[in-house]
Amino acid sequence: MKFRLLFVLTMLSLAGGLNTAAFAQDAKVDVGIAVTGELVIHGDTTISKGPSAAEIQAIVQATLQKESLNVQRAAELDQQVSLLSAEMGVRKPAVENFLRILGESKVPIDELSSKLAEIAQRHVDMLERWSVLEEDDNPAIRRRTDAAKAAINDGDYDRADALLAEAEEMDLAAARHRSVATS
Repeated sequence: MKFRLLFVLTMLSLAGGLNTAAFAQDAKVDVGIAVTGELVIHGDTTISKGPSAAEIQAIVQATLQKESLNVQRAAELDQQVSLLSAEMGVRKPAVENFLRILGESKVPIDELSSKLAEIAQRHVDMLERWSVLEEDDNPAIRRRTDAAKAAINDGDYDRADALLAEAEEMDLAAARHRSVATS
């Protein structure tokens, strides 16, 4: 359902058959995060006009050169990242990390929007998996979830995925053990 709705909205927008201004005022969706050039779609939030691929590219480049930006350009970048953060429903440091990943990966301009959406969705998915395990009392699980959270914050999603998979397996094994013990 998520991808079908996204596909339909994207096709309508590209064909000029979707009035994004009118649509953004009334529409609510629950479809995850996607950046589709001119549309940003994210869970339980209205659809709004997002940055173009060229604008994302400029933000990515500025993010990579953040240390050498003048004060005015740094303030503009901060505002752009804040807007992206609000549009995507993701914390600002995470968005800065997404932009850094895009820049370091040298993603072609025509793939920037979809890749940004992919990174953001992976981040949200990782946080959801982490939140299920974060309160576990098992020290071994706790070590893995703490390390996974640090990996998520660093944008190391492959490492976070592996750590969360280990923690989930340990949690499942502990639940099986409790189930056998009570039988």
